[in-house]
Amino acid sequence: MLVAVNMIRTFGQFSTKADAYHRQFGWSWAGFRVLNALWSGGDQEIRDLAEQMWSTRAAVSSAVNKLEAAGMVRRKPVPTDRRLVVVQLTDSGREQLECAIKGQAELEREWLSCLDPQQQRHLAELLHTLADASDARGS
Repeated sequence: MLVAVNMIRTFGQFSTKADAYHRQFGWSWAGFRVLNALWSGGDQEIRDLAEQMWSTRAAVSSAVNKLEAAGMVRRKPVPTDRRLVVVQLTDSGREQLECAIKGQAELEREWLSCLDPQQQRHLAELLHTLADASDARGS
């Protein structure tokens, strides 16, 4: 139980710090995650973004609405099924995201600075193992 409590506490602290950083760009931590998912994975449907982000469709849709209003993303109909849309990163969204990624990396470096490089690698490996095991269990 102590592990779960500390993981939740740590994620909450980091999320709060990351959200504050990303607000200067006009989006939230969730918005950054949407932009990053589109940047790395290309155009995606809301349901795929939600699955990738371990979030709900409603939460992702809300973030997409805000990003779309700011000109960072656009919705585009799927040619084979007009009921479906994909979310696409705009040129403006890509440019702003690339600037934000640099600051995000610095935020992560600062956040992890209490650990030496070996500890950081070990933590990354442990978290990767946990995430992969969770994916394999489907939970």
